[in-house]
Amino acid sequence: MQELVSDMLSLAQAESTETYEFARTNLSSIVSKEALQFESVAFERNVTIEDDIAEGMHVQGSTRALEKLVGTLIDNACKYAAEASSVTVRLSRQGKKAVLSVRNLGNPIPQESIEHVFDRFYRADKARTHDDSRSFGLGLAIARGITESHGGSIKVKSSAEDGTVFTVVLPLSK
Repeated sequence: MQELVSDMLSLAQAESTETYEFARTNLSSIVSKEALQFESVAFERNVTIEDDIAEGMHVQGSTRALEKLVGTLIDNACKYAAEASSVTVRLSRQGKKAVLSVRNLGNPIPQESIEHVFDRFYRADKARTHDDSRSFGLGLAIARGITESHGGSIKVKSSAEDGTVFTVVLPLSK
């Protein structure tokens, strides 16, 4: 119950920019740190994390919120990755935007579920749902709220051939 309350508070905070303290934030460092922190989670699931992180990428934002965003995406990728596969975390620059992508191989998200994955309490089909009583279907809703509160966008593509890729685009700091 505490986990649910915590997630609900995170969601409410993500939807209200007034609660974040924004400052020039090193997104490269956040992504590197989060990828490193999830290596043990990946290892427990017989998955490796590969990263390709451009240095010196700064955004205007909340360090705490961006850590939650990146952590949520990497955690989900590790949870749903096929055994003995890898999760790929990339951060690159496209013009005046930072582009973060997190990819895994495993059971794809059904196409009819793609438009709902960012909805509160939404859980995709049984193939992508694990017996994890701590998961309430709020993580991706929180990720979307954080992304949008930082002036960005988030999307997902999923197929058996290419895997599942979550992509976040954020404006770079001037």
